Amino acid sequence: MKKCLSISAAAALAALCSGCFTAPFMPPQGIITSYSAPLTTEGPCKEGAKKGSSSAINVLCLLTVGDCSLNAAIKDGGLKEMYYADYEYMNFLWLFQKVTVDVVGE
Repeated sequence: MKKCLSISAAAALAALCSGCFTAPFMPPQGIITSYSAPLTTEGPCKEGAKKGSSSAINVLCLLTVGDCSLNAAIKDGGLKEMYYADYEYMNFLWLFQKVTVDVVGE
């Protein structure tokens, strides 16, 4: 019983340290995954004249590069006002992962 509780506590601590409970979104994990979902749920969902994107990739769970922040996407699109944001997540066997943030605004 003690061993089971120790393993559960260690798993919970590992999840907390890895950011699983603190990330703004946690994509479903699978061997091969690709989907899009809303990042923001507030504000008007109208089509804007401009769109900006930002992305980050991870290779072999060892190297992560890029900036997939809202600020980077807003700067990419030259936006002064953001209407809404979506994100795309792609995973291939955890060998290659990519997150892209898309913002729409003026």
